[in-house]
Amino acid sequence: MTPPASKRSMSLSLMRIISDTKFQLFVIAVAVRLLFVLLFPGANYYGGITHEYIDAASNLLQGHGLTAYVDVAPFNSGNVQMEYLPFIGRPVGYVLYFAFIGLIAGMSPVAFQIGQAIIMGFSAVLVYKLAQVIFSNHPKSEHIAYWSGILAAVWPNQARFEIALLPDAFTTLIMLGFALELTRFFLTKETKYIIYAGLLLAGSIYLRPDLVLFPLFLLPFGLFFMRPKKVILACVILGGLVAVGIGINTVKNYALSGEIVPLNLGSGTTMYEGISQFGDTLGTTYADDRVAHNVLNTKQLFYPHGKQNDARLFQVAVDTIKHHPWFYATVVLRRIPLMFTVRGLYFSDSVNFAKASDDLSQRFPGKYITMFSDRPIETITRFLSPMLGWLLILLAMVGFVRAWHVSRDAHVMILLLLCYFIGTHLMTNVEPRYFYPAIPLLYPYCISTFFRVRSKAIKA
Repeated sequence: MTPPASKRSMSLSLMRIISDTKFQLFVIAVAVRLLFVLLFPGANYYGGITHEYIDAASNLLQGHGLTAYVDVAPFNSGNVQMEYLPFIGRPVGYVLYFAFIGLIAGMSPVAFQIGQAIIMGFSAVLVYKLAQVIFSNHPKSEHIAYWSGILAAVWPNQARFEIALLPDAFTTLIMLGFALELTRFFLTKETKYIIYAGLLLAGSIYLRPDLVLFPLFLLPFGLFFMRPKKVILACVILGGLVAVGIGINTVKNYALSGEIVPLNLGSGTTMYEGISQFGDTLGTTYADDRVAHNVLNTKQLFYPHGKQNDARLFQVAVDTIKHHPWFYATVVLRRIPLMFTVRGLYFSDSVNFAKASDDLSQRFPGKYITMFSDRPIETITRFLSPMLGWLLILLAMVGFVRAWHVSRDAHVMILLLLCYFIGTHLMTNVEPRYFYPAIPLLYPYCISTFFRVRSKAIKA
Protein backbone atom coordinates (compact mmCIF):
# COMPACT_ATOMS: atom_id res chain seq x y z
CA MET A 1 0.00 0.00 0.00
CA THR A 2 1.41 3.39 -1.00
CA PRO A 3 1.85 5.81 1.95
CA PRO A 4 -0.17 9.04 1.81
CA ALA A 5 1.39 11.95 -0.08
CA SER A 6 1.68 14.01 3.10
CA LYS A 7 3.73 11.27 4.81
CA ARG A 8 5.97 10.87 1.75
CA SER A 9 6.50 14.62 1.65
CA MET A 10 7.32 14.71 5.37
CA SER A 11 9.73 11.80 4.99
CA LEU A 12 11.50 13.48 2.06
CA SER A 13 11.75 16.76 3.99
CA LEU A 14 13.24 14.94 6.96
CA MET A 15 15.77 13.17 4.73
CA ARG A 16 16.76 16.48 3.17
CA ILE A 17 17.34 18.00 6.60
CA ILE A 18 19.41 15.05 7.81
CA SER A 19 21.52 15.03 4.66
CA ASP A 20 22.11 18.78 4.79
CA THR A 21 25.74 19.64 5.52
CA LYS A 22 24.89 22.50 7.86
CA PHE A 23 22.61 20.28 9.93
CA GLN A 24 25.29 17.60 10.21
CA LEU A 25 27.88 20.14 11.33
CA PHE A 26 25.45 21.52 13.90
CA VAL A 27 24.74 18.07 15.34
CA ILE A 28 28.44 17.16 15.57
CA ALA A 29 29.27 20.48 17.21
CA VAL A 30 26.50 20.15 19.79
CA ALA A 31 27.50 16.56 20.58
CA VAL A 32 31.13 17.54 21.18
CA ARG A 33 30.13 20.45 23.39
CA LEU A 34 27.78 18.28 25.43
CA LEU A 35 30.69 15.89 25.96
CA PHE A 36 32.68 18.79 27.38
CA VAL A 37 29.77 19.66 29.67
CA LEU A 38 30.16 16.15 31.10
CA LEU A 39 33.91 16.68 31.49
CA PHE A 40 33.68 20.20 32.95
CA PRO A 41 30.25 20.65 34.55
CA GLY A 42 29.35 23.91 36.24
CA ALA A 43 31.12 27.22 36.74
CA ASN A 44 34.77 26.21 36.70
CA TYR A 45 36.41 28.82 34.47
CA TYR A 46 36.48 32.39 35.83
CA GLY A 47 33.77 31.22 38.21
CA GLY A 48 33.66 34.51 40.14
CA ILE A 49 32.44 36.38 37.05
CA THR A 50 29.94 33.63 36.28
CA HIS A 51 28.41 33.88 39.75
CA GLU A 52 27.91 37.64 39.30
CA TYR A 53 25.68 36.87 36.33
CA ILE A 54 23.90 34.05 38.16
CA ASP A 55 23.27 36.32 41.15
CA ALA A 56 21.79 39.06 38.95
CA ALA A 57 19.58 36.57 37.06
CA SER A 58 18.35 35.04 40.34
CA ASN A 59 17.49 38.47 41.72
CA LEU A 60 15.59 39.30 38.55
CA LEU A 61 13.53 36.10 38.72
CA GLN A 62 12.84 36.62 42.43
CA GLY A 63 11.35 40.05 41.85
CA HIS A 64 14.29 42.19 42.98
CA GLY A 65 14.80 43.70 39.54
CA LEU A 66 18.09 43.83 37.69
CA THR A 67 20.25 44.00 40.79
CA ALA A 68 23.28 42.55 42.53
CA TYR A 69 23.01 41.48 46.16
CA VAL A 70 26.30 42.70 47.61
CA ASP A 71 28.05 43.60 50.84
CA VAL A 72 28.66 47.35 50.64
CA ALA A 73 30.44 47.77 53.99
CA PRO A 74 34.06 48.94 53.61
CA PHE A 75 36.50 46.05 53.31
CA ASN A 76 38.49 47.03 56.39
CA SER A 77 35.43 47.75 58.55
CA GLY A 78 34.76 44.20 59.70
CA ASN A 79 31.04 44.83 59.17
CA VAL A 80 28.48 43.25 56.85
CA GLN A 81 25.91 45.39 55.06
CA MET A 82 24.02 43.48 52.34
CA GLU A 83 22.04 45.53 49.83
CA TYR A 84 20.40 45.16 46.41
CA LEU A 85 22.15 47.58 44.04
CA PRO A 86 21.57 48.20 40.31
CA PHE A 87 23.43 45.72 38.09
CA ILE A 88 25.28 47.98 35.66
CA GLY A 89 28.80 46.64 36.07
CA ARG A 90 28.53 44.10 33.27
CA PRO A 91 26.45 43.79 30.05
CA VAL A 92 22.88 42.67 30.57
CA GLY A 93 22.55 40.15 27.73
CA TYR A 94 24.08 37.20 29.55
CA VAL A 95 21.93 37.89 32.61
CA LEU A 96 18.84 37.63 30.42
CA TYR A 97 20.11 34.34 28.97
CA PHE A 98 20.54 32.90 32.47
CA ALA A 99 17.11 34.18 33.48
CA PHE A 100 15.50 32.58 30.41
CA ILE A 101 17.11 29.19 31.10
CA GLY A 102 16.25 29.64 34.78
CA LEU A 103 12.56 29.96 33.94
CA ILE A 104 12.68 26.69 32.01
CA ALA A 105 15.06 24.51 34.00
CA GLY A 106 15.87 26.35 37.21
CA MET A 107 19.08 28.16 38.12
CA SER A 108 21.33 25.22 37.29
CA PRO A 109 24.84 25.91 35.92
CA VAL A 110 24.71 22.62 34.01
CA ALA A 111 21.40 23.66 32.42
CA PHE A 112 23.06 26.93 31.39
CA GLN A 113 25.88 24.93 29.83
CA ILE A 114 23.53 22.59 27.96
CA GLY A 115 21.64 25.56 26.52
CA GLN A 116 24.90 27.20 25.58
CA ALA A 117 26.20 23.99 23.95
CA ILE A 118 23.11 23.87 21.73
CA ILE A 119 23.32 27.54 20.76
CA MET A 120 27.07 27.36 20.11
CA GLY A 121 26.53 24.48 17.71
CA PHE A 122 25.76 27.23 15.20
CA SER A 123 29.38 28.39 15.37
CA ALA A 124 30.38 25.45 13.15
CA VAL A 125 27.62 26.38 10.68
CA LEU A 126 28.80 30.00 10.54
CA VAL A 127 32.41 28.91 9.98
CA TYR A 128 31.18 26.74 7.10
CA LYS A 129 29.25 29.64 5.54
CA LEU A 130 32.14 32.07 6.02
CA ALA A 131 34.57 29.66 4.37
CA GLN A 132 32.19 29.26 1.42
CA VAL A 133 32.22 33.03 0.89
CA ILE A 134 35.92 33.81 1.34
CA PHE A 135 37.05 30.80 -0.71
CA SER A 136 34.26 30.93 -3.30
CA ASN A 137 36.79 31.11 -6.16
CA HIS A 138 38.98 28.30 -4.85
CA PRO A 139 38.80 25.02 -6.82
CA LYS A 140 38.21 23.14 -3.56
CA SER A 141 35.86 25.70 -2.05
CA GLU A 142 33.27 23.23 -0.78
CA HIS A 143 35.90 20.90 0.69
CA ILE A 144 37.56 23.79 2.53
CA ALA A 145 34.18 24.99 3.83
CA TYR A 146 33.13 21.51 4.99
CA TRP A 147 36.37 20.69 6.80
CA SER A 148 36.50 24.18 8.30
CA GLY A 149 33.09 23.46 9.78
CA ILE A 150 34.27 20.08 11.03
CA LEU A 151 37.31 21.72 12.64
CA ALA A 152 35.05 24.25 14.35
CA ALA A 153 32.79 21.44 15.53
CA VAL A 154 35.45 19.17 17.06
CA TRP A 155 38.38 21.45 17.99
CA PRO A 156 38.77 20.69 21.73
CA ASN A 157 39.97 24.13 22.81
CA GLN A 158 36.99 25.74 21.11
CA ALA A 159 34.49 23.29 22.56
CA ARG A 160 35.86 23.79 26.06
CA PHE A 161 35.73 27.56 25.69
CA GLU A 162 32.17 27.54 24.37
CA ILE A 163 30.71 25.70 27.37
CA ALA A 164 32.46 27.96 29.90
CA LEU A 165 29.79 30.08 31.57
CA LEU A 166 30.91 33.45 30.23
CA PRO A 167 29.42 35.75 27.58
CA ASP A 168 32.67 35.41 25.63
CA ALA A 169 31.30 32.23 24.04
CA PHE A 170 28.32 34.03 22.47
CA THR A 171 30.74 36.70 21.26
CA THR A 172 32.12 34.01 18.94
CA LEU A 173 28.77 33.94 17.10
CA ILE A 174 28.77 37.75 16.90
CA MET A 175 32.31 37.75 15.50
CA LEU A 176 31.58 35.10 12.87
CA GLY A 177 28.30 36.66 11.79
CA PHE A 178 29.87 40.13 11.69
CA ALA A 179 32.80 38.88 9.58
CA LEU A 180 30.42 37.08 7.21
CA GLU A 181 28.17 40.11 6.61
CA LEU A 182 31.09 42.53 6.28
CA THR A 183 32.73 40.27 3.70
CA ARG A 184 29.48 39.93 1.76
CA PHE A 185 29.14 43.71 1.74
CA PHE A 186 32.69 44.20 0.51
CA LEU A 187 32.27 41.65 -2.29
CA THR A 188 28.76 42.58 -3.46
CA LYS A 189 28.48 46.23 -2.32
CA GLU A 190 24.86 45.47 -1.32
CA THR A 191 23.73 47.76 1.51
CA LYS A 192 21.59 45.08 3.17
CA TYR A 193 24.70 43.21 4.31
CA ILE A 194 26.19 46.20 6.12
CA ILE A 195 22.81 46.71 7.83
CA TYR A 196 22.90 43.09 9.02
CA ALA A 197 26.46 43.66 10.25
CA GLY A 198 25.36 46.83 12.04
CA LEU A 199 22.54 45.01 13.83
CA LEU A 200 25.01 42.36 15.02
CA LEU A 201 27.42 45.06 16.13
CA ALA A 202 24.69 46.89 18.07
CA GLY A 203 23.63 43.63 19.70
CA SER A 204 27.19 42.79 20.70
CA ILE A 205 27.31 45.56 23.30
CA TYR A 206 24.84 43.56 25.40
CA LEU A 207 27.31 40.66 25.64
CA ARG A 208 30.83 42.07 25.24
CA PRO A 209 31.38 45.54 23.74
CA ASP A 210 34.79 44.63 22.26
CA LEU A 211 33.76 45.57 18.70
CA VAL A 212 32.07 48.86 19.53
CA LEU A 213 34.91 51.04 18.14
CA PHE A 214 35.25 49.09 14.89
CA PRO A 215 33.47 51.76 12.76
CA LEU A 216 36.14 54.29 13.83
CA PHE A 217 38.84 51.77 12.91
CA LEU A 218 37.21 50.97 9.56
CA LEU A 219 36.98 54.61 8.49
CA PRO A 220 40.73 55.23 7.92
CA PHE A 221 41.90 51.70 7.14
CA GLY A 222 38.98 50.78 4.90
CA LEU A 223 40.01 53.54 2.52
CA PHE A 224 43.04 51.47 1.50
CA PHE A 225 40.76 48.80 0.03
CA MET A 226 37.39 50.38 -0.83
CA ARG A 227 36.04 53.47 -2.53
CA PRO A 228 35.54 56.37 -0.09
CA LYS A 229 31.76 56.49 -0.64
CA LYS A 230 31.38 52.84 0.32
CA VAL A 231 33.61 53.18 3.38
CA ILE A 232 31.72 56.25 4.57
CA LEU A 233 28.36 54.55 3.95
CA ALA A 234 29.50 51.48 5.91
CA CYS A 235 30.79 53.56 8.81
CA VAL A 236 27.65 55.71 8.95
CA ILE A 237 25.36 52.65 9.04
CA LEU A 238 27.52 50.75 11.53
CA GLY A 239 28.03 53.82 13.71
CA GLY A 240 24.37 54.79 13.57
CA LEU A 241 23.13 51.37 14.65
CA VAL A 242 25.75 51.18 17.40
CA ALA A 243 24.65 54.62 18.61
CA VAL A 244 21.06 53.36 18.85
CA GLY A 245 22.19 50.32 20.82
CA ILE A 246 24.30 52.45 23.16
CA GLY A 247 21.43 54.90 23.58
CA ILE A 248 19.04 52.14 24.66
CA ASN A 249 21.65 50.77 27.06
CA THR A 250 22.32 54.23 28.50
CA VAL A 251 18.63 54.80 29.14
CA LYS A 252 18.40 51.39 30.82
CA ASN A 253 21.37 52.11 33.09
CA TYR A 254 20.05 55.56 33.98
CA ALA A 255 16.62 54.16 34.82
CA LEU A 256 18.24 51.60 37.09
CA SER A 257 20.87 53.71 38.83
CA GLY A 258 20.44 57.38 38.01
CA GLU A 259 23.97 57.24 36.52
CA ILE A 260 24.90 57.94 32.90
CA VAL A 261 26.76 54.78 31.90
CA PRO A 262 26.73 54.26 28.09
CA LEU A 263 27.98 50.65 28.12
CA ASN A 264 28.99 49.07 31.41
CA LEU A 265 31.72 49.46 33.98
CA GLY A 266 35.17 47.94 33.70
CA SER A 267 37.13 50.03 31.20
CA GLY A 268 38.98 51.73 34.04
CA THR A 269 39.71 48.45 35.77
CA THR A 270 40.87 46.87 32.51
CA MET A 271 43.32 49.70 31.81
CA TYR A 272 44.49 49.86 35.41
CA GLU A 273 45.11 46.13 35.79
CA GLY A 274 46.86 46.06 32.44
CA ILE A 275 49.68 48.14 33.89
CA SER A 276 50.42 45.51 36.54
CA GLN A 277 49.66 42.50 34.37
CA PHE A 278 53.11 41.00 34.90
CA GLY A 279 53.50 41.98 38.53
CA ASP A 280 52.51 44.87 40.80
CA THR A 281 54.52 47.78 39.43
CA LEU A 282 54.43 51.57 39.47
CA GLY A 283 52.05 51.51 42.41
CA THR A 284 49.29 49.55 40.64
CA THR A 285 47.66 46.28 41.68
CA TYR A 286 46.51 43.27 39.65
CA ALA A 287 43.37 41.06 40.00
CA ASP A 288 39.81 42.26 40.62
CA ASP A 289 39.55 41.22 44.27
CA ARG A 290 42.91 42.74 45.18
CA VAL A 291 42.05 45.99 43.43
CA ALA A 292 38.73 46.15 45.27
CA HIS A 293 40.23 45.35 48.69
CA ASN A 294 43.56 47.17 48.52
CA VAL A 295 42.79 50.16 46.31
CA LEU A 296 39.07 50.87 46.68
CA ASN A 297 38.52 49.43 50.20
CA THR A 298 35.43 47.61 48.95
CA LYS A 299 34.42 43.95 48.94
CA GLN A 300 33.16 44.05 45.37
CA LEU A 301 34.85 45.69 42.42
CA PHE A 302 31.78 47.55 41.10
CA TYR A 303 29.90 48.17 44.38
CA PRO A 304 29.28 50.66 45.81
CA HIS A 305 30.05 53.80 43.73
CA GLY A 306 31.12 51.73 40.72
CA LYS A 307 31.10 54.54 38.16
CA GLN A 308 33.26 56.80 40.30
CA ASN A 309 35.68 54.00 41.19
CA ASP A 310 36.03 52.94 37.55
CA ALA A 311 36.72 56.53 36.48
CA ARG A 312 39.34 56.85 39.21
CA LEU A 313 41.14 53.68 38.08
CA PHE A 314 41.01 54.79 34.45
CA GLN A 315 42.62 58.12 35.30
CA VAL A 316 45.39 56.42 37.29
CA ALA A 317 46.09 54.14 34.31
CA VAL A 318 46.20 57.02 31.83
CA ASP A 319 48.50 59.06 34.07
CA THR A 320 50.81 56.07 34.59
CA ILE A 321 51.07 55.42 30.84
CA LYS A 322 51.68 59.11 30.20
CA HIS A 323 54.58 59.24 32.67
CA HIS A 324 56.05 55.81 31.84
CA PRO A 325 55.58 55.31 28.07
CA TRP A 326 58.55 52.98 27.62
CA PHE A 327 57.43 50.74 30.44
CA TYR A 328 53.96 50.63 28.87
CA ALA A 329 55.51 49.67 25.52
CA THR A 330 57.28 46.70 27.13
CA VAL A 331 54.01 45.57 28.73
CA VAL A 332 52.24 45.68 25.33
CA LEU A 333 54.99 43.57 23.76
CA ARG A 334 54.86 41.02 26.58
CA ARG A 335 51.11 40.64 26.03
CA ILE A 336 51.57 39.27 22.51
CA PRO A 337 52.44 35.64 23.41
CA LEU A 338 49.93 35.68 26.27
CA MET A 339 47.10 36.57 23.91
CA PHE A 340 47.59 33.42 21.84
CA THR A 341 48.14 31.01 24.72
CA VAL A 342 45.49 28.69 26.18
CA ARG A 343 46.72 29.20 29.73
CA GLY A 344 44.23 28.13 32.34
CA LEU A 345 41.50 27.19 29.86
CA TYR A 346 41.21 23.63 31.11
CA PHE A 347 42.55 23.95 34.65
CA SER A 348 43.04 26.85 37.04
CA ASP A 349 46.63 28.02 37.52
CA SER A 350 45.86 28.78 41.14
CA VAL A 351 45.48 25.11 42.07
CA ASN A 352 48.43 23.71 44.02
CA PHE A 353 48.76 19.97 44.44
CA ALA A 354 51.56 20.25 47.02
CA LYS A 355 50.59 23.00 49.46
CA ALA A 356 47.24 24.71 49.30
CA SER A 357 48.71 27.93 50.69
CA ASP A 358 51.25 28.34 47.87
CA ASP A 359 50.67 30.03 44.55
CA LEU A 360 51.74 27.72 41.73
CA SER A 361 52.26 30.62 39.38
CA GLN A 362 55.28 31.62 41.50
CA ARG A 363 56.84 28.16 41.26
CA PHE A 364 57.56 27.74 37.55
CA PRO A 365 58.97 25.37 36.30
CA GLY A 366 58.96 23.38 39.54
CA LYS A 367 55.16 23.43 39.67
CA TYR A 368 54.93 21.34 36.51
CA ILE A 369 57.24 18.68 37.96
CA THR A 370 55.00 18.47 41.02
CA MET A 371 51.87 18.49 38.87
CA PHE A 372 53.14 15.75 36.56
CA SER A 373 53.86 13.42 39.45
CA ASP A 374 50.40 14.02 40.93
CA ARG A 375 48.22 14.50 37.84
CA PRO A 376 50.02 13.58 34.61
CA ILE A 377 46.96 13.92 32.35
CA GLU A 378 46.35 17.48 33.52
CA THR A 379 49.99 18.44 33.01
CA ILE A 380 50.09 16.95 29.51
CA THR A 381 46.88 18.80 28.65
CA ARG A 382 48.40 22.07 29.86
CA PHE A 383 51.28 21.63 27.43
CA LEU A 384 49.41 20.19 24.46
CA SER A 385 46.53 22.72 24.43
CA PRO A 386 48.63 25.84 23.75
CA MET A 387 50.83 23.91 21.32
CA LEU A 388 47.77 22.89 19.30
CA GLY A 389 46.57 26.47 19.42
CA TRP A 390 49.90 27.84 18.20
CA LEU A 391 50.01 25.25 15.40
CA LEU A 392 46.54 26.26 14.24
CA ILE A 393 47.48 29.95 14.21
CA LEU A 394 50.73 29.25 12.33
CA LEU A 395 48.98 27.19 9.65
CA ALA A 396 46.28 29.86 9.37
CA MET A 397 48.87 32.61 8.87
CA VAL A 398 50.44 30.66 6.02
CA GLY A 399 47.01 30.06 4.50
CA PHE A 400 46.01 33.70 4.83
CA VAL A 401 49.13 35.00 3.07
CA ARG A 402 48.51 32.58 0.20
CA ALA A 403 44.81 33.48 -0.02
CA TRP A 404 45.59 37.21 0.08
CA HIS A 405 47.85 36.95 -2.95
CA VAL A 406 45.25 35.00 -4.88
CA SER A 407 42.11 37.05 -4.11
CA ARG A 408 42.61 40.01 -1.79
CA ASP A 409 39.04 41.32 -1.85
CA ALA A 410 37.58 38.22 -0.18
CA HIS A 411 39.89 38.50 2.82
CA VAL A 412 40.11 42.24 3.55
CA MET A 413 37.46 42.29 6.27
CA ILE A 414 38.97 39.27 8.02
CA LEU A 415 42.31 41.09 8.11
CA LEU A 416 40.77 44.31 9.44
CA LEU A 417 38.75 42.48 12.09
CA LEU A 418 41.78 40.53 13.31
CA CYS A 419 43.98 43.65 13.40
CA TYR A 420 41.31 45.59 15.29
CA PHE A 421 40.55 42.79 17.74
CA ILE A 422 44.18 42.02 18.50
CA GLY A 423 45.30 45.65 18.58
CA THR A 424 42.61 46.93 20.95
CA HIS A 425 43.30 44.17 23.46
CA LEU A 426 47.08 44.52 23.30
CA MET A 427 46.72 48.23 24.07
CA THR A 428 44.52 47.66 27.12
CA ASN A 429 44.72 44.27 28.83
CA VAL A 430 45.01 40.64 27.78
CA GLU A 431 43.73 37.38 29.15
CA PRO A 432 44.00 34.14 27.18
CA ARG A 433 40.22 34.01 26.74
CA TYR A 434 40.11 37.39 25.00
CA PHE A 435 41.30 36.17 21.57
CA TYR A 436 39.10 33.07 21.52
CA PRO A 437 36.04 34.66 19.84
CA ALA A 438 38.29 35.55 16.87
CA ILE A 439 40.04 32.16 16.48
CA PRO A 440 37.23 30.58 14.38
CA LEU A 441 38.00 33.19 11.69
CA LEU A 442 41.27 31.32 11.19
CA TYR A 443 39.85 27.82 10.60
CA PRO A 444 39.31 28.19 6.81
CA TYR A 445 42.87 29.39 6.32
CA CYS A 446 44.24 26.54 8.41
CA ILE A 447 42.29 24.02 6.32
CA SER A 448 43.38 25.63 3.05
CA THR A 449 47.02 25.23 4.14
CA PHE A 450 46.38 21.60 4.98
CA PHE A 451 44.87 20.92 1.54
CA ARG A 452 47.78 22.67 -0.17
CA VAL A 453 50.37 20.66 1.77
CA ARG A 454 48.41 17.46 1.16
CA SER A 455 48.19 18.16 -2.58
CA LYS A 456 51.93 18.74 -2.83
CA ALA A 457 52.61 15.55 -0.88
CA ILE A 458 50.41 13.50 -3.24
CA LYS A 459 52.11 14.96 -6.32
CA ALA A 460 55.54 14.22 -4.84
